[in-house]
Amino acid sequence: MAIQESIIIFASNAYNVVADKIATFISLFGTSYVLIPVMVILYWALDKKKGYVAGATFLTANSVNNTIKSIVKFPRPWMVLSDRLGQRDVHATGYSFPSGHSCSSASLYGSIANLYRKKWLSIVCITLIILVGVSRVYLCVHWPLDVICGLAIGFICVWLLNALFARVYDDDSLFMKVNYILGAVTAVGGVVTGLLLDSGKYEIIQFKDLCQNLEFLAGALVGYALERKTCCFIIEEGNVLKKIIRVVIGAVGAVALMLYFKKLMALIGLEYTYLAYAVNYFVIGLWCAWLWPLIGKKVKLFA
Repeated sequence: MAIQESIIIFASNAYNVVADKIATFISLFGTSYVLIPVMVILYWALDKKKGYVAGATFLTANSVNNTIKSIVKFPRPWMVLSDRLGQRDVHATGYSFPSGHSCSSASLYGSIANLYRKKWLSIVCITLIILVGVSRVYLCVHWPLDVICGLAIGFICVWLLNALFARVYDDDSLFMKVNYILGAVTAVGGVVTGLLLDSGKYEIIQFKDLCQNLEFLAGALVGYALERKTCCFIIEEGNVLKKIIRVVIGAVGAVALMLYFKKLMALIGLEYTYLAYAVNYFVIGLWCAWLWPLIGKKVKLFA
């Protein structure tokens, strides 16, 4: 622990306004603001199979990472060194170990590098993964061990799950079973965490991110199965403008669900509890994997 504290204090003393802005910008590549768009662009417009494999791996890794966070409950650096550090990233609100940014970037960018096997793309992906991890330590929002373990979880999930999900994708019967069963299990997990939060007996930071991750994963997995059963879109060659339009409208729809689901519930007289929060993210997962392709196919934006 003393070594980690020394590294964090060194990073804090190396503070520079310009470097801080650069590190904050780099950190964005490990957030849902960038990772979710990358995931759906791959699935909706570039390569459906690779999009499924990378997306399922990324969302599973996130759920594993946040499960560990909820169990370990290790404080962030500024909580331990409050007399010497301040919080330099307002978005870093959960527990510290393992690093979610590091796990997320390793699992998604690592999947992309593994699935495409192109040298230039692999270099870009590995560079992003490393920079995101370093930025979290520089910003003093994670201990070095948080980043190392987050990266390890992400890479292990790529190693274990990429080939597994690829085999699942190629077998229709197995595809349905795996996605429905895993989707149901993770949905139950999300509901349980939502109910625990609604009970008021647990800290919000302990289960909120886990609830979100589990339900997003559940919605996506169930959605992947429903998409194959009901519309089974294909990604056509060319027609870049059409692909851009489908991605933009689909992304706007996902953001709208994130921002206005609560208001929609208020309109119909329902309270927005953490259980409703779980439902919200399940629906967003469904939207990304199934609802938008289904709607988009009807309006000729998907083939």
